[in-house]
Amino acid sequence: MESTIEREFPALLQIIGGYLNQDHTIYGPKLEDAVMAFIDDASADEITAGREDIARFLRAKAGHLDAALEELTSGDWAREPGTGAREYLLWLDGLLARA
Repeated sequence: MESTIEREFPALLQIIGGYLNQDHTIYGPKLEDAVMAFIDDASADEITAGREDIARFLRAKAGHLDAALEELTSGDWAREPGTGAREYLLWLDGLLARA
């Protein structure tokens, strides 16, 4: 059963849950490779929806971004050590913006 946060941010969950999870290295050695795989697979509408979810997530969860991203992904979001949710989401949005 989907949680409330999963229903609120389905496009963001699709990107992270489908590409930027513990198995992200199947797309290449860098996290960016997983994002590029998503971009290659996604439609323009899916990329736009992902960016919109990121913007809404940053606004709606501003007071507790790390905890909210942990909740959304069940703790399964691949990132460089020490990277917080805000930095991570801005990095992801920047890559999606170039698509």
